[in-house]
Amino acid sequence: MESAKNMNITATKPSGAESKPGWLSVGLKMMVSVGLISTLCIGFLIYVNVTAFFQIESRTNSLLEVNASMNEHLRFSIFSLQKKYVEIPKLLTADPAEQISDWIRTNFPLKKEEKIKGGDHYRRFFNRSQRRDISNGRFIIQQEKEQVIVSKAILNTDGTFSDTISRIRRKNETP
Repeated sequence: MESAKNMNITATKPSGAESKPGWLSVGLKMMVSVGLISTLCIGFLIYVNVTAFFQIESRTNSLLEVNASMNEHLRFSIFSLQKKYVEIPKLLTADPAEQISDWIRTNFPLKKEEKIKGGDHYRRFFNRSQRRDISNGRFIIQQEKEQVIVSKAILNTDGTFSDTISRIRRKNETP
């Protein structure tokens, strides 16, 4: 042991590992590695953000196109329904005079049915009050010999007299 005490032990450095002050210290190496890793993470996040933006943009555009076509279809449907709604009164109007004429045609034997146009042609069949009643859309029933004659005015779509009358001649079964 004594010999070990006398021995002067000095620490030696391995060859090639000399202590030079370098520009890459441990702190600098850590800062560079953290900077590189954070830059890569930020780049990856930017890439994900950009791709998500383009996906959202394409989906938004497709939804806007679907919305526009749906709005156009809805607008067309609304206009179509409005036209049908406006036409409902026309479908519900019933011309009682025409229904009465149809009932006479189906329930009684007819001798003749004629339409007379122009006041000069039908004036001789009616007196003044009957012509007035016909022009107002009323029926005129007359009996001649063995037949009954039912006359009525043919009205325009707006309800005005068209200067034409319809005369239905029915055979009279009982005098």
